[in-house]
Amino acid sequence: MKLNKNNQLMLLLYFIVVVFLLLQLYELYLYNQEHFQDNRIKNNNIQSLILSPYNDDDITNNKYFGSYIVNKNNKNINNALYFYETISLKSNSWIKSNYKNMLLEKNKKIIITDISFDKNKIMVAVGLEYNNNNHKYNIYKKKTTDLNSEWVKLADDIKIKSLCYDNKTNKLLGISSFDGQIYSNDDVNYLEWNGPINYDIPMRKIMFNKEDNMIGIGLFDNYIYIKSGPNWRIENWDKTKINKTKVYDLLYDYDGCFLGTSNKGIIKQINPDLSSDFIDIRKHDKKLNNILSLFDILKAKIGIELDDDILNTDTEFGKYLKKMYNVKKLTIDLCANKKYLKNKKYNKNIDEMDELSFKHREIGDLYKKIEEINEKMMK
Repeated sequence: MKLNKNNQLMLLLYFIVVVFLLLQLYELYLYNQEHFQDNRIKNNNIQSLILSPYNDDDITNNKYFGSYIVNKNNKNINNALYFYETISLKSNSWIKSNYKNMLLEKNKKIIITDISFDKNKIMVAVGLEYNNNNHKYNIYKKKTTDLNSEWVKLADDIKIKSLCYDNKTNKLLGISSFDGQIYSNDDVNYLEWNGPINYDIPMRKIMFNKEDNMIGIGLFDNYIYIKSGPNWRIENWDKTKINKTKVYDLLYDYDGCFLGTSNKGIIKQINPDLSSDFIDIRKHDKKLNNILSLFDILKAKIGIELDDDILNTDTEFGKYLKKMYNVKKLTIDLCANKKYLKNKKYNKNIDEMDELSFKHREIGDLYKKIEEINEKMMK
């Protein structure tokens, strides 16, 4: 049976509509695929790592912020311009932060190299700006604690690539992009830096351990270093107690074990000791007691306490408690120093145990190298 002209026209219209709808669905599919891929990355893409101070110390509701790692194998450098976040490090899945105004500067390629917070829980970031094959480091800070607020550029071309506060003086410290040494900012204006202080092995980042000693990540080897004593200004980096795990950044977990970012993904220490080995966090099933709070973790990371959350200084009673808190903290520091001086034998035993752990680690590394040499010779 032949179709009349009207029916043929209707069929043709139906065909065009169906094709059009299919094309729209296909474009939507491609968009979703591209959007999904651009907004999700894995643990081995993360360089800087920090825990959000807005978690209210609820370990079941963690949020981590991270920045994208840049190396010679990265094809899409634009990923490094964004902040990423996750609520589970074991998920191996990070999404682009959906807060507004998260680009450090619009219409510029500025790579995020360091993420931190100040005492008032305002996000601070160091950005590496590329312009006509030249690069420079700038410091940015959110206007308020609201992450949707705009960025304010605090310093331009300051040659400081990562930040941390001195846990004793609260002065701002920075690692120089020129020599990897520690510099100090007395006025906290982010522009005038004094140093280098105690010239030693160049570092890429510094923080503090749970015992308040300075920890560093080596600039050239990415190993984990510790200062020989509590006074980092006069003590050198310990040349024997070195954890030879390569990391980009470090952050404590609640159980006192270090979390590290690496080219193998997020890794975690098996035990809460500096000498401990690291394994993939997805394989870390060892149950340890939680010994750190959110404030402890952030204090070790950024060097200062967020004590504005501990005590409400808006009231007279809160101000009084704050004074009492400061007196108590000073007393504890003095007692700790006195105890350290009086109990040299005790501390010597602790140091010897720690040194023994490093020796075991060093022997294990030598065995691994011997096995690698044997494997190469057998080929």
